[in-house]
Formats: sequence, C-alpha cells, structure tokens
Amino acid sequence: MSHIAQQTRATSTTSMDRAKQLAHKIVDVMQAQGYREIEYILTGSQLKVVACASGMAPKTEYLSLPTGGLSTT
Repeated sequence: MSHIAQQTRATSTTSMDRAKQLAHKIVDVMQAQGYREIEYILTGSQLKVVACASGMAPKTEYLSLPTGGLSTT
C-alpha cells in the first residue's frame, strides 16, 4: 500500500472515529432529554439519529459530516 493510500485510510478512520464520538455525545444529550430508544446510523457523509420517548412522536435528526475531517471540540 502506498504512503498516500495509507494516509488517506488513516484520515478516513480518524474521521469515522470522530463521527462516532459525536454520535455518542448526541445520544447522551438525547437521553438526558428523556429519550430512551435511540438509534444512530453513520455513513461516510451523514449521521442520522432516530429517538423515541414515551408519549412522544419519534424524532429524527440528520447531520452532514464534512469530508475533510470532523472536529468534536
């Protein structure tokens, strides 16, 4: 594997790891708001979160992820 391919793969993995961290933060916040059934779907460019709380309609949030990297600060 070339150096450029390795670097691209490492950047992609790092971006996905950061996206997962962001998804977990969103889940934590939604749990604090009373949502109990929370599911997230993470693709290369989008994070979709679906949450349900008793007596409430399901809530869906979509976030577009930047392709150049993701910052969670």
